[in-house]
Amino acid sequence: MEELKIIQTAGFIPEKEVKNADLAQIMPTSDEWIQTRTGIKKRHISLQANTSDLCIKVAQNCLKKARSQLGCLI
Repeated sequence: MEELKIIQTAGFIPEKEVKNADLAQIMPTSDEWIQTRTGIKKRHISLQANTSDLCIKVAQNCLKKARSQLGCLI
């Protein structure tokens, strides 16, 4: 059996940041309520890109970091 290993990881965070206080302005909640129940302080959302667009950015970041060939990406 051929040995497989993870040689690189990467990620991508969309630019738009939404804080709990932003959510509290549009729905009945508060920063304190969200943080005590989830631990979340902020989240990043994409306004234009689809999931597949975000995946492409992650793959490009991974290839840059690994300095590898596309064929090595699984």
